[in-house]
Amino acid sequence: MKFVTGITETGRLELAELKSGTYFGKEITVHGAVHANRPMGGGLTFLTLRKKDGVLQCVCDGAVDVSGIPEESAVIVTGILREEERAPGGMEVHVSGIEVLSRPTEPMPVPVNKWKLSLNLDTELGLRPVILRHLKKRSVFQIQAGLGRAFREYLEGQGFTEIHTPKIVHAGAEGGSKLMGRMAKKLPTTAAVALCQPGRGGLFVGLRLVSGKVALKNRVEVGEGGIAGLGRFAAGGDDV
Repeated sequence: MKFVTGITETGRLELAELKSGTYFGKEITVHGAVHANRPMGGGLTFLTLRKKDGVLQCVCDGAVDVSGIPEESAVIVTGILREEERAPGGMEVHVSGIEVLSRPTEPMPVPVNKWKLSLNLDTELGLRPVILRHLKKRSVFQIQAGLGRAFREYLEGQGFTEIHTPKIVHAGAEGGSKLMGRMAKKLPTTAAVALCQPGRGGLFVGLRLVSGKVALKNRVEVGEGGIAGLGRFAAGGDDV
């Protein structure tokens, strides 16, 4: 049995490495999915290769026939990497060879290579795994990840401890008139306020606040809706 002892190097080039400038003017080999196949006439075709961190423009002349390669095919492209300010990321590959690893069995249900998708919410949610191949839709999650990372790094630098309250429970654990009626008089003000804050940790934020400074000083939860909690004003300055 082979055990994982660290990060396994795939040897595949990603866009971040290509943008460093080390490979400009050199022959490279890149893997990806065909995001768009655009014949321009005169034997010239622009092939947009989608990778996990963006897209790479590939230029195919008459010597390389890509007319039979459908979009969403998995391919390996070989060619010379050159700077081109008009291309996405400021670079493009002049293709000398291409190998098709797999082809889609049927067309995509939506054109993920278009800049704008005119879909209603029900359709978009039903096709979420496919929609996330769309660059604009994917960027929403990248922005969300960046915001969460910024919150986390700043608060860790301020001495906060990140915690994770339950998100899936047997029954509703948020506030409500019945719950508040039974517990409001028995809990500190901050916990009572927490119980009536929908989507902000609810009961678990209240229990966290009741723990006070004895259990965890300076607590933070980065998750649904950004920072879960009531903020310094409601938690005595030590809970966000």
